[in-house]
Amino acid sequence: MDSRDYIGAVDDFSKAIKKDKKNLNAYLKRGTAKSRSGKYEFDDIIKDYNQAIKLNNKSSDAYLGRYFFYEENYKYSEAIEDLKKAILYGEKNDYFWIYFRRLSDLKVKMNDFSGALSDINEALFLVAQVSNHIFPLGEVYLKKASILFELKRYKEGCDEIDNAQRAGLESQLYQNVKDLQRRFCY
Repeated sequence: MDSRDYIGAVDDFSKAIKKDKKNLNAYLKRGTAKSRSGKYEFDDIIKDYNQAIKLNNKSSDAYLGRYFFYEENYKYSEAIEDLKKAILYGEKNDYFWIYFRRLSDLKVKMNDFSGALSDINEALFLVAQVSNHIFPLGEVYLKKASILFELKRYKEGCDEIDNAQRAGLESQLYQNVKDLQRRFCY
């Protein structure tokens, strides 16, 4: 979709909001369309997400929308807080573990490796509860290994690389595994 399509979507959602000022979904979608269009300022976009949260401060979707926007704009502390609220209010389904994986990624970006390790462990615990492991479990183990290496816990990191290989990895990740093994495990 090019920016004109998003601008058209902004207009459509603005009309929906004009008809119903309490239309949470229209605020969320307008905020997303504004963000993707590249034609709006940060403050103008964030107002839509804030309004959605004001309409329902327990809406996981509202916090997720604002989380994505904060992350795209390198506002990691704010993104973490919104993702925690999305976790608190979100539906606990087979994909719930992904929130913890994302939380771990944000904490890595902020050099909070202990916090990242806690969140990646929660992600692994949750994905193990899912009956059909169609998820990239090997990739999650590899992420955990990288965090452990940052914490200078090399033996545990190497063990997680073994877990990653047993769980299966996409072919493009094998070079990463070889590089990590060369640096930390041999």
